Amino acid sequence: MKRREFMTRIAGLVIAWPLASYAQQPQLAPPKRIGLLRVGRCPPDESWWLQRLAEFGWSKGTVTVDCVSSVGRMDDLPAVARELLSRRPDVLAAVMTKFVTALKQETTIIPIVMLATWEPERNGLITSLARPEGNVTGVAWYDLGLGCAETRKRGP
Repeated sequence: MKRREFMTRIAGLVIAWPLASYAQQPQLAPPKRIGLLRVGRCPPDESWWLQRLAEFGWSKGTVTVDCVSSVGRMDDLPAVARELLSRRPDVLAAVMTKFVTALKQETTIIPIVMLATWEPERNGLITSLARPEGNVTGVAWYDLGLGCAETRKRGP
């Protein structure tokens, strides 16, 4: 075998070796982590939203729920929020305005999902419904009594 032919084969092997080593099976992505801040005890028994997540492909193997309860610790919500953030969730979720506010004060990077939070625009959680900006999004409730004010003015 001539030297040039030998060097060509060696060069071909050197170039092809890294490509062959990447031909392994792809590794599964680690499960996404949802951080849930609750008023009640953990684990959550709200299987309806876990079933809804499963419909979108977020089943037990692809998602884990880290739940932190505020039972007995309502006075120190920032510490409760920090405890939840220490678990490194991919997304945060909370119901009460106090909880969303505590989470928002602790992070500006991790997305926070409000689960039916009361008047988030007026409470300073978002800038507007059309463009919430920041890292807070979700479902908002507004005062349903506004329509009743007209009724109260008329009287019986």
